[in-house]
Amino acid sequence: WITIVGGVCGAISRFGTHMAQAFGIPGTPVGQPGHCAFIWLQNGVNWLLSYDVSGWAASSTHTGIQYTWKRPAPFFTMMHEAQKDLNNYRLSEKLRIIGASFVSDKDLKFSVLEEGTSACPLNYDLWSDLKDAMTGEVQEELIESAVLPYLREHEQDFSETKDVALKKKVTVSAFQSRAYRITSVGGEWWSDQETGAWVEVHLGNPCSVDQVKIHWWGISYAREYDVMAEIGGEYVKVATRSDEDRENLHYNPWGTIAGWSGLTTALKFELKTGRKDPWYGKYFFGMRQVVVMGRETHEASVVSRGRPVFTSFSDSPGANLVDGDLETMTQWSAIHQHGSANIQLPGLCVLYSVGIEWEG
Repeated sequence: WITIVGGVCGAISRFGTHMAQAFGIPGTPVGQPGHCAFIWLQNGVNWLLSYDVSGWAASSTHTGIQYTWKRPAPFFTMMHEAQKDLNNYRLSEKLRIIGASFVSDKDLKFSVLEEGTSACPLNYDLWSDLKDAMTGEVQEELIESAVLPYLREHEQDFSETKDVALKKKVTVSAFQSRAYRITSVGGEWWSDQETGAWVEVHLGNPCSVDQVKIHWWGISYAREYDVMAEIGGEYVKVATRSDEDRENLHYNPWGTIAGWSGLTTALKFELKTGRKDPWYGKYFFGMRQVVVMGRETHEASVVSRGRPVFTSFSDSPGANLVDGDLETMTQWSAIHQHGSANIQLPGLCVLYSVGIEWEG
């Protein structure tokens, strides 16, 4: 059909979607800036983004398509994970519907919805409703008994050893459209540069790195390369080819590199000497996957700066308390024996420290 009447990205992506659906495989077109791609469910396990230009982050809803939670395309993967435990997902949806009926009783609504998030933490709509419930007046002891245990459990999960590069952003020196495959499960990336190719994996949060594993593509592995780690905003060399323990020198070998000290926010592989592939005869470097085993940490920041401040004193609004300038101050009249200052933070925050600079 396309070869007869022609077509560009829209026609190609719709055709790809129809091919998947004809075999009972879920699939749908997705919009990207100036482009139409499509996603489909591979082997009932992984959603793959095909005929891609801009990656998952830039993939949005497409006109005329009914979307899960009415959110961008990446939410398909979240819904897929949520529905793997179908019984708990159904229970969370029932609790969400019940919670919606408690319009006047904010505390009861909050309790019901919070139970739902415990049953199915990946139900996005449930969290959206819970956020709305928390905008009303909710008893402090209710939040303490319901929310804080969940946050503590989240902090524990956050710090567990795992693949901190999984599905993270990747930039490369060539064939950017295939870069996302390096931190996904399955697929491959390659480069036709004989030397000077590079791969950069962005970890997001600062991470401790215990081990790096590289799954090379075919025989197009790097004979020489450097591993650069972004630590404290600067790139430093942390490993070379000589540090890699490669399991074999045949097809698709795995290589392992020991970790290093220093919280790392990105990795860059500077590939120097490659091997031409035997299939296409033009690619010198190729990777199937990069796995970075480590632990994420939260990047601490000042959450109070510039936030609204309400004080119990009409003569002192309190904005100087959070302006970040030690030369300014907030003074209260001597007649005030007691008082309060309420700083509105941007949302739920984990506080590592609170600093107060007193005058006099």
